[in-house]
Amino acid sequence: MVELIEFAQIMGYLEAVYNVEMPKERVKIYYELLKDIRADVLKQAVRNISVKERFFPTPAVIRQETIMVTQKDITVDQVIELINKAINSYGFYKSVEALEFLKEEDEKTYQIVKNIGLRNLGMTNMGVWLNCVKSMYTELREAKQNEQLLSLKFKSDINKIKMLALKNQEGDE
Repeated sequence: MVELIEFAQIMGYLEAVYNVEMPKERVKIYYELLKDIRADVLKQAVRNISVKERFFPTPAVIRQETIMVTQKDITVDQVIELINKAINSYGFYKSVEALEFLKEEDEKTYQIVKNIGLRNLGMTNMGVWLNCVKSMYTELREAKQNEQLLSLKFKSDINKIKMLALKNQEGDE
């Protein structure tokens, strides 16, 4: 979590780079939307943005860049290599051990194989499961990125709404 003083220094850097003076109200709004990001990550994201962008960034652009800084996703090819390694090491009938191996290596790969089923991978055409893995991995990555774009306050508000909806459903039954 970035402190207000550190955040003001980071905004000062942006003001200097883009030759723009931000009103205090605007800085407060930016701080409210970005305060859940670690200071070192925010600094790196702002540096990256200042090299790439021609105009002063919005909070959404800064948040997207922090995702790029922190996210160390493996490629789809590496996912397929992991699945093949699990199959070669444990076979199709030791699915518990193979899933444990995959969970230790990469959470998304674990979720994909758990959803498809390890034995199902062995029973289908390799081209079919490769395409299935690629599409599922892309969907999981995009969902995670979209989730990370939300600030903690918005996430907690969404969770509150979900809880209220569940309570209302239980009350109707």
